[in-house]
Amino acid sequence: MKKFLLLSILPLVIIFVLFELSLRLAGYESPLMDPYASFVEHRPLFELKDCMLTTDPGRTAFFHETSFQADKPSGHVRFFLFGGSAAYGYKLERAVDENYGALLAGLLHERSPGTTFEAINCGGICYASYRLVGLVEECLRHSPDFIIVASGHNEFLEPRHYRELLTARKGSVSFMRLCRTAQLVQHLATAVRDKGQGPAPPEPTVLAPDRIDERYIVRDRNEFDQTRLHFVHNIRRIVDMCRKKKVPVLLCTLPSNLRDWPPFHTSAGDALPERMMTSQFGAITELMANGKHEQALTIAKDVLQLHPDAAAFYYLAGKCSDAVGNTKEALALYRLARDRDGFPHRVPSSFTSEIRKMSSEPGVILFDGDKLFAENSPDGIPGNNLFLDQCHPNAEGHKLLAAGLLDTMSAAGLVK
Repeated sequence: MKKFLLLSILPLVIIFVLFELSLRLAGYESPLMDPYASFVEHRPLFELKDCMLTTDPGRTAFFHETSFQADKPSGHVRFFLFGGSAAYGYKLERAVDENYGALLAGLLHERSPGTTFEAINCGGICYASYRLVGLVEECLRHSPDFIIVASGHNEFLEPRHYRELLTARKGSVSFMRLCRTAQLVQHLATAVRDKGQGPAPPEPTVLAPDRIDERYIVRDRNEFDQTRLHFVHNIRRIVDMCRKKKVPVLLCTLPSNLRDWPPFHTSAGDALPERMMTSQFGAITELMANGKHEQALTIAKDVLQLHPDAAAFYYLAGKCSDAVGNTKEALALYRLARDRDGFPHRVPSSFTSEIRKMSSEPGVILFDGDKLFAENSPDGIPGNNLFLDQCHPNAEGHKLLAAGLLDTMSAAGLVK
């Protein structure tokens, strides 16, 4: 009986193995296998009409209204810029024309007047890296010569939780990631389900950057670390997609306002209750107002010994060090103030380090915007000289980024 059962099952096993091998040889992997896919469901940014691709009217609250030919004309150089509101040109008087992507296209045209450069800005207001993955996948179908990715400021705008990645479900997820046949079945089942449900729902609303009263406070270090891993996962997917399409990708580090922007949120702790924190903050700012920066710095450092995550006190200590001329210490303290912010609306140093690591790989070009802004700021500390707020460059900042991108692309041989 057992032998009969084995013989009857054997053909099915052989068919399964052959089908599985075929899917692997074909390079099939379901897009549903992103472990973070539940956070966002992509819908196209561009609509096709009369041979033109145009920004979906429902998305123009977050993106520039753009139109370009579906079939790239011969001799045109087309590139896409992906990022958040800094890439969009948020808060500029003429964001469409003054953002660094548009300025870069102008500089390229000046250098090569016989070539038409198409700069397609896909910078989305409040868009984090996990929302950009689908955009890059979509735009890689539109014949880019290269793409620019500048992401990192918006990773903590929306609350996210990673319990499902840390529980027993990992076993079933691992099986799904290994078995291409199971992936295909799930993918087809999802497609049938979605077709029966009609049009996809609108993309979830994201926080507007000025709605700071609704900010999401990161209280769990594990959540911070998982968000960083999620960010790396997203940038890695983008790099891999570009590599498969043989499209060069420029990964950008993002600068932020260190000298003139305090942290958004500082949480009290067991060693520093709310009342004590408020009292010490008041004492330090009063001493600073009276020019007693050395004394204020001593108190701030004492507070930080008690509560190493007290972001606001790193900033106060940085201002004191700055005032007495110790700019090297001030820079280190300003960076800690940004990195310990309870609402990280400026890209943390650890995220920037990850971008630099990935940029050593083939087909990836690093544009170090963070370093560029430091080199063009007094004492190497960016502030209001190049920013409109915590992370959005002013007009001079956008010009600097455009020129820096051109230099980087030229050095990499991407343009002549």
